[in-house]
Amino acid sequence: QDFSARLPPGCSSPDGRWLAAYSNAEVAIFDVSASPPPELGRASAAAGGLTMALWFSPDGRFVGGVFQNNNILFVKVWAVTPRGPVLRSESGRHQYA
Repeated sequence: QDFSARLPPGCSSPDGRWLAAYSNAEVAIFDVSASPPPELGRASAAAGGLTMALWFSPDGRFVGGVFQNNNILFVKVWAVTPRGPVLRSESGRHQYA
């Protein structure tokens, strides 16, 4: 997805340096301390699914999200690095009716 056309839903880090934005399939991290904000990288969120929520850890070192694919919810957590997001955890696959 082209993130430059409009500002998609997302969240900013507590210190205001990073912006995490999401589409249905990807999470992108931007360094908003620079102008224009460069994209650090993208990570796969939920192929064919929906992003339900996205947040930063209090220290801004991690970004996490809750995703839905069909009737399954799961959580992913990425480390925010200068080279982009690096997956650290994927867990909690919960099916609901």
